[in-house]
Amino acid sequence: VKFLQSYKNDKDLERGEHDWFIFDDRISAVKWKDKRVVYGTSNFHDPTEICQVSRREKDGSKLQINCPLMIKYYNLHMNCVDKFDQLKKTYEIGRRSHKW
Repeated sequence: VKFLQSYKNDKDLERGEHDWFIFDDRISAVKWKDKRVVYGTSNFHDPTEICQVSRREKDGSKLQINCPLMIKYYNLHMNCVDKFDQLKKTYEIGRRSHKW
């Protein structure tokens, strides 16, 4: 995708930092670095809204890092999508349509 080229390089971001931009005046795109880089797009969330999330280090200690609100809401609600997909799978039929 051509508009993803304007992000900062992965090596330039430290853990908890993010880069964002608004595409076409209504879609916001975010690149956030936790242990790895995470991408997100939204037409609802403001990419400048930041919150704190708790992460566990290798030694067991907890660390508070900055996180875009868009990513936090995705992580909060992604379990609902997984449950829906799991329930839908049990009721699927073998053939969706038949071409005559």
